[in-house]
Amino acid sequence: MAWQYFIVCLCDFIIFPVFNAVWYSNSQFHEWHPLTLQGGGLYHMAMGAIIGVTAWQRTQEKIAMYSDGSTVTEHSMDRTSTTTKQPDDQKSGRAD
Repeated sequence: MAWQYFIVCLCDFIIFPVFNAVWYSNSQFHEWHPLTLQGGGLYHMAMGAIIGVTAWQRTQEKIAMYSDGSTVTEHSMDRTSTTTKQPDDQKSGRAD
């Protein structure tokens, strides 16, 4: 969502105004009006709320993950480790 918002802002405030200035350079100047600012900037308020809540929620998840006193490697090992029980003769590493 943040990448999409970044691209929209990049286009609406940098790329499209430059393209507009180049397109109308030989004729009468037409001012570029950012599309996302029409309607009182509701688009930017909505995106700010969505990205802000997402960042806040992710921070809460990280705080909860570290609050139990374990490290990141222990959490990642718990999720990905799959162990199988080996017979006793294979644990010693020698073949009889």
